Amino acid sequence: MSRTRKQLALSLALIWMIIQSPRLLSAQDAADFGVYPMSGPSGILLIVNGPALHPDNAATTGGWVGYHIYRKAKQDTGFVRITVKPMSRVGTLEEFETFAGGPIDGLERLVGLKSKQELWQKLAANDSSVMALGAFSRMFYEAVGLLRWDTQVEKGQSYSYRATRVDLNG
Repeated sequence: MSRTRKQLALSLALIWMIIQSPRLLSAQDAADFGVYPMSGPSGILLIVNGPALHPDNAATTGGWVGYHIYRKAKQDTGFVRITVKPMSRVGTLEEFETFAGGPIDGLERLVGLKSKQELWQKLAANDSSVMALGAFSRMFYEAVGLLRWDTQVEKGQSYSYRATRVDLNG
């Protein structure tokens, strides 16, 4: 696949995530989730279709705190977990800025908010209005625990993926 086609595929995946964002973050959908693989320039892009999970909001998501991703190659007999720790959103504004590679000052204005603290509060509360930020960077979806790259793949190989939710007990 050419670089342009890969970039187009990634852009379409991010657009799909933005369209789905109200559903992705709603607490009532915690039982409805899955993982969708897409070929990308750095391996296979794995998009979790479910709410953003974290221990801080476990009470509103049925006790779930994150996701584990499993992969199975065609010749494998079973699925193998590829996540070391559960995928979940970052826990604090400071962690979000570290994940982003520096201060996120100004990012809040893209969604009509007054401060990065207000942006963080909406993100921590699973407010779908902030998911539009994913249009500007896939890092945003990685930070909320809904996107991961599987780079340990071989060209020409077929893979299947599964996701499981993780509760506070692991």
